[in-house]
Amino acid sequence: ADGYNPLSVLIPVARAGGITSVVSTPDGGLVSGVSAWADLRGDSPTEAIRDAALALHVNFDDEGFGAAFGARSATMSALREVFDAARLYARSRAGWDRGDFREIHEGDVSRLDLETLATAAAGDLPVVVHVSRADDIVRILALSADLDLDLVLTGVEEGWIVAAEIAAANVPVILRPLADLPTTFSTLRTRYDNAALLEDAGVRVVLMTQGAWDVHNLRQEAGNA
Repeated sequence: ADGYNPLSVLIPVARAGGITSVVSTPDGGLVSGVSAWADLRGDSPTEAIRDAALALHVNFDDEGFGAAFGARSATMSALREVFDAARLYARSRAGWDRGDFREIHEGDVSRLDLETLATAAAGDLPVVVHVSRADDIVRILALSADLDLDLVLTGVEEGWIVAAEIAAANVPVILRPLADLPTTFSTLRTRYDNAALLEDAGVRVVLMTQGAWDVHNLRQEAGNA
C-alpha cells in the first residue's frame, strides 16, 4: 500500500482495457511483504486503497533461493524459522521487548514484521507463495499443512504436473496463462494449457498478467486460458 501511486500513467491504460481494480504486490527476498487491493479511481491513496493488508507474499523460487544463498533446503529452513519466531513472538511479546529471542534468519526481522507474520501464522492473513517447480509445490503444500496456513499459490508454471495434489489440498492458484517458455530451471515444464489442466483437476484458478505495465492484457490472458 505504501508504494501504490494512484496517479501512475499505467492506471488509465489499465482502465481502458476494462480493469477496475488491482492487487499491488511486493517483490524480492524470501518474505517480500504485504500486498494491497486498490480500485483504479481516486487521486489519493486513501481513495484508492480498499484493503491495505490483503496477503503476505513469500518467494519459494529463484528470488527466495537467492535470499537463502541458493539452496532449497536452506530456504525451507529459513521459512520454518521465520514462522516459528512469529508464533513465539505471538505467545510472548514481552520476551521480544526484553531481547529474549534468538537471532533468526538474516537477523533483520523487525517487530512489525513479526506482527504481520504472527497474523499469517494464526491463519488470519492469507500467505501467497510464489513457486514454480512441481516438487517445490508439493513441499509448500506440506509446509502449509504443518503450519496450518491460509495458503494461495502463485506462478505454479509446473502446477499441471501436481494438479491432483493441489486440488486435494483445496489451495487456489494465481497464474499467468501466457507463460509458455522455460525461462528458468524451475519452469522447464511450462505449458500453455496449465490453467485448463488445473481447472479440470478441480483447482480454483485466478488469472493474472505479467506485471503492472500489461494489466490491460488480462482479457487476452483469459482468452488463451
